[in-house]
Order: sequence, then C-alpha cells, then structure tokens
Amino acid sequence: MRKPIPDKTLPAALAVLAVLCFLPRPVALCRAADWSLSSSVNATESYDSNVRFRSYNEDDDFVTSIQPKASLKGQTDQTLFQLDADLTGEKYINNTDLDGIYTNDKINLNHKWSEALETDVNTFFIRDSTLEDELQESGVQSVKADRNRYGFGLTQIWAPWETFSVSLGGDAAKTVYPNGERTDLTYWDLSLGPKWSLNERDLIGANIYYQNQDYSDDTTIRNAGGLLYWQRQFDETTAFSLGAGYRLTWNEYTTGGWGIVWTNAGYRLKYMEEEEDETDDGFLFLATLNKRWTEALNTSLSLKRDQYSSTDARSYERNQAVAHLHYKMSDITALDCDLNYSLNTVSGTESEDAEDVNYLCVTPAITRRLAEDLYIQVAGSYTHQTDDYDSGADATTERYKTWIMFTYSWPRLWENH
Repeated sequence: MRKPIPDKTLPAALAVLAVLCFLPRPVALCRAADWSLSSSVNATESYDSNVRFRSYNEDDDFVTSIQPKASLKGQTDQTLFQLDADLTGEKYINNTDLDGIYTNDKINLNHKWSEALETDVNTFFIRDSTLEDELQESGVQSVKADRNRYGFGLTQIWAPWETFSVSLGGDAAKTVYPNGERTDLTYWDLSLGPKWSLNERDLIGANIYYQNQDYSDDTTIRNAGGLLYWQRQFDETTAFSLGAGYRLTWNEYTTGGWGIVWTNAGYRLKYMEEEEDETDDGFLFLATLNKRWTEALNTSLSLKRDQYSSTDARSYERNQAVAHLHYKMSDITALDCDLNYSLNTVSGTESEDAEDVNYLCVTPAITRRLAEDLYIQVAGSYTHQTDDYDSGADATTERYKTWIMFTYSWPRLWENH
C-alpha cells in the first residue's frame, strides 16, 4: 500500500518565492508602472429545477447570488502584473445546506528579458463547488462538494527568430476537500511547445506534455501525449486551426476485499489489498473555427478529443463540441447562445462495466445596457445527461435553469502614468 500524499502547501510556497525572486527591482516596478484598478458587481436571481443535478429525488429551488470582482493591473515596457479576484455568495431558499461563499483569485506576472526571452509566472487560489465546474469542464456528473484549489505555474518562452519560438513550462497544484466528500488530489505537469510561422497566415506547432495526478485514495493517473497542429488566418474575419496526436494513460489503483487465510492460530478473516494497473491509449484531436460574418454576427466552434480525470479518480476519453453565437441586435442589446456537448467513455477499474456519459447543455441569453455602466441579462439553460452502462443500469438527468442578472461596472478608480 502506498503512503498517502501529505497535504503540504509546497505549490503556494514556490509561487511566493518565485514572485519575490522574479523581479530584481520590485520597488522600481511599482513606481514606473502604469497602474489601474477596475471593479464590478453581479447580482443574480435564478431558478433551478434540479439543484443537485441527479436522476432521482429532484429538488428545485430559487438561488440568490452576489459576486463582486476586482482587477489590478500594472504595466511597463517589459513587465505586466495582473491580479484578478472575485467573491461569490450563494443563498438557497429551501436547500440551505447548499449555501456557500466561493472565491477565485489569480496572479499573473510576465517579464520580457529581451526581444527573444520572456518568463511568465502565475499562482492561484480557488474555492468552488465541484458540481457546476465539473459539468462545464467535462459533462461528467459529480456530487456537490466544496473544495479548495491552489497552485503555481512557470513558463519560459524563447524566440531566437521572428518565425520560431519554443515554450517550456510546468504547473503544480493541490485540491483539498475540507469535508471529505472526494479524495484530495496532487497534480503536476510539464509541457514543451515549439511553433513555426510559415508566412503571415499559416503557423504550425506542437504540444508535448506529461501529467501526473495522485489521489489520496492511492490512485495515480499519469498521462503523456503529443499534438501537432496547424493554424490558418484566412482573412480578417476567419480563423481556423486543426490538430491531431496520440496519448498514453497509465492508471494505478488499489483494490481490497475480505478473505479467509491460514495462520498459525488457524483460519482467520483478513482484509487484503492488491495494487493493480491499467494502460490506455487513444488519438488526440482539436479543431477550431472562428468566423465574423458581419459587424453584428460572430460564431465560434471547437471540437476536441482528449483525456480527462474526474474528481472520483476515474480516467475518461473526452469528446467535446462547443459552439458560441453572438449577435448584436442594436447598440445596447445583444443575443448570445452557447451549446456544449460531451461524450465521455470510461472503463471501470474495479469492474468490467464500461460507461458512456452523454451531456448536452444549451444556454441562450439576452443582454441589454440600461445605463453607461449598468447591464441586465435574462437567460436560461437546458441540460440533459445520460449515463449508459454495459450492464444496462442506465440513468437520465435533466435540468432547467432561468435567471436574471444585473451587472454594474465602475470605471478605473485610479491610474498612474
């Protein structure tokens, strides 16, 4: 049995150390930078027909949420510093156990040492809930559980010529579930990304990566792969990209059960554990198309296939299609529509029962400017998910949501030139 992964704050400590050591003259940066501070607040009232998003014992409810946001930016000719922070409070009328306060805080620091060399450092702390974030990310259903995530990333970019650049980076992160609903996760990765500009319109590149995910239940998912891609800017209104590659995924986990064993004292009932491993591979795919049809109409489409690790330590092959439409109806009114479809396939590690998860979410919204800094949005969504098992134990989950949101944005509170 492998030892549990200790809950240490190493990623956060590395982030602080890197930020402090990154700039040799932080005081000079503060004095020379062009600083700005922007802020806004969202107030939302919504109705959710299935707040726990489950196929049985559905609960509907009204939810009130308040979300203040702030963004601090400082910039010089060589350095860009940005801090983004928001705080969200959610209050349920009936399901008060789902009430929560969440935050999303990120710091990014980019410095250009020369025309050919730049460094990017980032760190974050996020407190959120697994249910909504997992659905949006992958279409995989999860119990609603609060979690704390923090991490650190470092990327070095080297561009010796105008037509060629290469990036080398790594990330480390930790996910902790304070109430223990899910297993904690320690994550790190490395990536290499060369790019070549063939001409003013065409670019080719590669993304080579290795990921390591250690769960506190003695499960480890390791993933390595490479993707070659081509980007084409057809004209000022149309951009296209296409990529393909291959991946290998290793899944190590521990199974256990009670059995009868012989000892010097006779037969005894004993709990025995056994380490097992699985290997999976698959093709990677990526395609995007962005099109501005008119001054008022824009669309985007993204298709991809990759590997995804869920909060309950399972490895999925994810096939996803995301489409967005934006139509400017007038100078003060806009229509948006989002479509998200995912097909996720997993083979059970502790059983032979394979699972397919189909997920569809359609979200139309109308936004109107009421005053110079005040907006109102009226929106709704329909979500449908089916879990298909080889054994026939299928499940279907549906949800309808409607909401009205007011957004007020303050102008820059202060700036220094």
